[in-house]
Amino acid sequence: MSLGDALALGCAFIWSLSIVLFKIAEENVDPVLLNLLKNTMAFVLMIPTILILGPEHWSPNVTGMDWALMIGSGLLGIGIADALILKCLKLIGPTRLAIVECLYAPCIITLSVLFLAESLTIFQFVGAGMVLFAVYLVNYRPTEQGVEPKDLIAGTVMGASGILLMAIGIIWVKPVLDRLPLLQVVEIRLAAGVVSSIGFWVGTRRPMASWRDFLKSDRKGLIATACFLSTYIAMMMWVAGFKFNDASVAAVLNQTSTIFTVVLSVLLLREQLTVTKVTGTLLAICGVLLMTHFAAS
Repeated sequence: MSLGDALALGCAFIWSLSIVLFKIAEENVDPVLLNLLKNTMAFVLMIPTILILGPEHWSPNVTGMDWALMIGSGLLGIGIADALILKCLKLIGPTRLAIVECLYAPCIITLSVLFLAESLTIFQFVGAGMVLFAVYLVNYRPTEQGVEPKDLIAGTVMGASGILLMAIGIIWVKPVLDRLPLLQVVEIRLAAGVVSSIGFWVGTRRPMASWRDFLKSDRKGLIATACFLSTYIAMMMWVAGFKFNDASVAAVLNQTSTIFTVVLSVLLLREQLTVTKVTGTLLAICGVLLMTHFAAS
């Protein structure tokens, strides 16, 4: 196994672990506040990271359009999208969220066709259909694990919307990534994400009440660990995985997070592993593999 392979797999595992830790820790904490906390932590930690790695990771050659694309990408793809995904996690649990996250590949490929003039093969159509059917399959019987139908619908819509916004944010910033240092783009997107997260949190019905609930929580250490793992460690491993490997290979290995999330949910959350969930997981992964393989070929 190469270094790039190990980093990409490590990223998938760390992300899955952080999702399960968020589920354990979030019982009395607003997901919107969790998003603000994790984005703020990552933004602060990225400052010394860039300073330590050197000036080559920050370019002064930033145009007005670059700023607009990076800020818009961060507002949507971090501030709003991540909040929706964490809310989805709270409503439908990590296993179903893992399947919903497989919509990421179809969203990216579809947006690339629409806005980046990329082509779409019949195999990618089939792969996208497999992922969509997997999402439907694992949500077909919401009461099998005590999930209310209204929570299932709301959670799935929020998760899918979050994935779509995340994909839009990445497509927006793609031209900038080709010209500016990656860590600089990440930090500016995080800054915009923090601002967006603050606005989203203040706009909730009980912002200060949710803050007091967080301060009263006896799981603040667990929340801090999940924030650190999800937005800083996993992100750095994701970047390094793409640096030391082909993008198509890294993307496929990153998608193993679906498997890791299902396994960790069974081990740490004692979730019931049903035939439907196993089938949906395998179907979603096969769909993503089909799409990414023919996207790279």
